[in-house]
Amino acid sequence: MENRLLKKSMLGDGVPQNNVRAYAWWSVAAAQGNEDARGNRELMADRLSSEQLARGQDMATRCFESDF
Repeated sequence: MENRLLKKSMLGDGVPQNNVRAYAWWSVAAAQGNEDARGNRELMADRLSSEQLARGQDMATRCFESDF
């Protein structure tokens, strides 16, 4: 289910598109061992500027460390 919600966020399907947030959530899922998320995270990283990527990485780190 999480992968479907993340893909909707990535594509803006039914929710506002937010590539930084999508990258952060793919990163959290990848850190928890989700192999599909690793590939999707890399696809999303290619769409982000260096500033956006840094924000996404920071967001993912904060989420993961806080057990969000």
